[in-house]
Amino acid sequence: LEFRRVLFRSQTMNDNILKELRKHNNDFLKNELGIPSNESITGIEYDYAWGKIFSYYDNKSSETGIVIVYI
Repeated sequence: LEFRRVLFRSQTMNDNILKELRKHNNDFLKNELGIPSNESITGIEYDYAWGKIFSYYDNKSSETGIVIVYI
């Protein structure tokens, strides 16, 4: 896996920037993991026996990211 950091300096975190970051996150996961188990407006999800990996997007809290959950 190759991790890339996307920086948006001197810009206010607005909905357009969050949507662009969400697209980067989703593209990264699709390139590395293939077709997701589930896909929605807020992100994509990969389900595994050991847990899940998902991207999320929340314009109310101005957050987007990738989460790995082990069960």
